Amino acid sequence: MSQLTALYFPDTALTTQAVSQELLFFEKILFYQPVEVDPEASSPEGLDLCSGYPPVPFNEDLDRFKALLRDLKGHAGEFYSGQLSSMALEYMESRDGAEVKNLISSITKTKDTTEQETKTYEALWQSRLLLKLAEIMAVEEKDLQNELSAIAQKEEVLFDVLKGDLELARSLHPQTSRPTSLPVRPEIILKAWGQLFLADKKETPWTLATGESEYGESFFEASEALSGQRPIRLCRIPLPHTEGLDTDAYTTKRNLFRKDGEKTLGSFTRLLEETAQSGQQESTIKDWAGMAAKLTRLVADSGTWGQPSLPVPQPHLEIYLCSQSLHKLLAHFCRSTTDTTANEPKHGIIAIKSSKKIECN
Repeated sequence: MSQLTALYFPDTALTTQAVSQELLFFEKILFYQPVEVDPEASSPEGLDLCSGYPPVPFNEDLDRFKALLRDLKGHAGEFYSGQLSSMALEYMESRDGAEVKNLISSITKTKDTTEQETKTYEALWQSRLLLKLAEIMAVEEKDLQNELSAIAQKEEVLFDVLKGDLELARSLHPQTSRPTSLPVRPEIILKAWGQLFLADKKETPWTLATGESEYGESFFEASEALSGQRPIRLCRIPLPHTEGLDTDAYTTKRNLFRKDGEKTLGSFTRLLEETAQSGQQESTIKDWAGMAAKLTRLVADSGTWGQPSLPVPQPHLEIYLCSQSLHKLLAHFCRSTTDTTANEPKHGIIAIKSSKKIECN
């Protein structure tokens, strides 16, 4: 069976656990790191399944980048770190680019380059900086959520004690809500990620994957702007819940799933490759309806996996076919002239993990 690899976007600190469901259908998932040799942005477990790399390494400029990052974040001892990251992200987004450009130029002005090279160089600096700040903010938000969860567990103990006094119990259990997304618009993050994609000199995977539908929507809009039509959904595959499985249990289940479904997964990979090259044909919808049925049976026959801690909708993996290549779509989205690469399929494939209800195309 040929290996099917996906490039995850726009996350820069991905873990195997976060994409455990997608890894049933992909042999491997890659992701970008804004900074090289950065333990915070790598997946410590399952490196053979989920791993990151810097598409544009800083090399000798790494120390200067870290200095700029410290300048934007300020002095951690004076403020709450999460506020600093949020302020830095808002600073990056709300300015017209001149102030950030001046900061970058002040530490890169020694470069002996042409005006266009300098412009590209500074754009990549800004993109990597924004992605790194977003990564830091995501980690801080996750830590805060863990702290809130720990507090909630302690409250549950108090509830057991205070069952006879409902009003007092309610007063000790205020309803709180936390933001589920970063304080920066998705298109800003995607443009920064797109700059790295267009500058990546490696042979990148021809399939993109994401767990955030708003990022996929940006691709859909770019595809519609270029061709006049939105991408078509090829299939919608149910995903088993993998929560609660430890690494060994998950690895065993995944290996058995891929062994039992080797023939079906091989056909899935070949059909996806053919579709990426040729685009929509007369038999495309029929072919993919049959493939979706086979994959759905494969998941159903795999039995019970994990169990979510809270009732959640059934997740699905939705696979879309774009009318243009990934490089053309991102070049249009990022307003860049780079729009092609050797051996790239003519049509982009985007896989989105979704929990929304089934809708007709």
